[in-house]
Amino acid sequence: MNLKRTFWLLSFLLVASLIFSACGGGAAEEAPAPVEEAEAGETMEAVTLRWRTRPDNQEEADVYQGISDSLNLEGITLEYEPGGSETSSYQDVLKTEL
Repeated sequence: MNLKRTFWLLSFLLVASLIFSACGGGAAEEAPAPVEEAEAGETMEAVTLRWRTRPDNQEEADVYQGISDSLNLEGITLEYEPGGSETSSYQDVLKTEL
């Protein structure tokens, strides 16, 4: 009888600890600061974005390069880098660069 009571008590404590740990909140995450717009006369810092695809041929790479060249955004430069898989797989190269 004593063993049965101990088993139920330990089971209850285990379930209670799981419930209480699931309900516990972590540290509150702060919201990111809003992006401020440049006021008249101020200049914003230039940003360069690199993007890559794995084109099947040179014509496809030229289309992507044309898209990159045609998008003129103020303060943002797009650099297209055609990816390849000459030495290793495309996904492995991306993982390494990240």
